[in-house]
Amino acid sequence: MSPDEAGTLLVFANQIDPLISVNDANAEVWWSALARQEFAKAKWCITDYYANTAPGRDGRIPALTPGVLRQRIGEKAQMV
Repeated sequence: MSPDEAGTLLVFANQIDPLISVNDANAEVWWSALARQEFAKAKWCITDYYANTAPGRDGRIPALTPGVLRQRIGEKAQMV
């Protein structure tokens, strides 16, 4: 995945969850975590996370982090 693709995913995630900040530092972290991942799989996992994660006691879904996203991509790959 290119830095631009990782930035696109960061913006996509921010549009779903405003707790995910879009800034240069965060874009670098997302790219660092996702550099070896496929863009389409990562985007699907972001969508899946927000579509299927049960809210916590406070009624909120925890903001997705790039490390959790990378883990979910790996888990999905093992299932196939």
